[in-house]
Amino acid sequence: QSRYVAFYTASFGIGAGLSYPLAGEMTALLDWRWAFAMTAVGSVIAFFILVVVLPRAKPHPVKHDTHWLDFRPVLRNRQAMSYILGYAGHNWELFAYRSWIVAFLVFAADQQSVEWTVLNATTLAAVATLLGVPASIFGNELAVRFGRRRLILIVTSLSILMGSILGFSSGVSYTLAVILCMVYGALLTGDSASITAGTVSSAAPGQRGATLAMHAFIGFIGGIFAPPAVGLALDLFGGDGAVMGWGMAFIICALGSIMAFIAVARLRK
Repeated sequence: QSRYVAFYTASFGIGAGLSYPLAGEMTALLDWRWAFAMTAVGSVIAFFILVVVLPRAKPHPVKHDTHWLDFRPVLRNRQAMSYILGYAGHNWELFAYRSWIVAFLVFAADQQSVEWTVLNATTLAAVATLLGVPASIFGNELAVRFGRRRLILIVTSLSILMGSILGFSSGVSYTLAVILCMVYGALLTGDSASITAGTVSSAAPGQRGATLAMHAFIGFIGGIFAPPAVGLALDLFGGDGAVMGWGMAFIICALGSIMAFIAVARLRK
């Protein structure tokens, strides 16, 4: 089951990764409005798959002891909530990184007087994101072999370290900044499948749907607030051409891994 979850979560990275060069190409050829329009084609494809490809099936009736919108049993499930809060931290870091990585690469190139285009930045961002696809699958295999809790704690620790130094690398070397972006892009998803699989396996009988609903609802709250938090850090510590701003921005990004580490560390070994 965890392997199915790993491929499911990894496919998210494929769509996210391909959206960068698509947006870059459309911006370069036409303008930014077309970039938004073309990336929305993904929803059209998803609609087609749902209507045409997936078989029609009636839902299986399940007897509930509580009201069908009562999520209190999920909130009382300590093990599931640890993974859910870990997922919120994971999404904080992931969406902050993916929202700002193109701007950071452009800034780093400008700092080092490197020839660049928006297309180059989006291509590099795509590579960094796509590296997360095998990282997510491979991370889950390691979790099955050596333990989910251990894997998540190791990955989040490395992510905290990477987030603490990535922003400052723009003042040292553009090549170094690009390499660290690639490493960070892989680390960000190294624990993604393991966290989601942990939530699924921790769900009480008859509550898997409700547990996954809370997993998505609480988890993506991190993805909502993280990008503007990074922008706020740039405003407070940055200014034009300031490396400090990006250094603090990625430290704010790494707060997600700190949250995930604390949440999962609460689990029993």
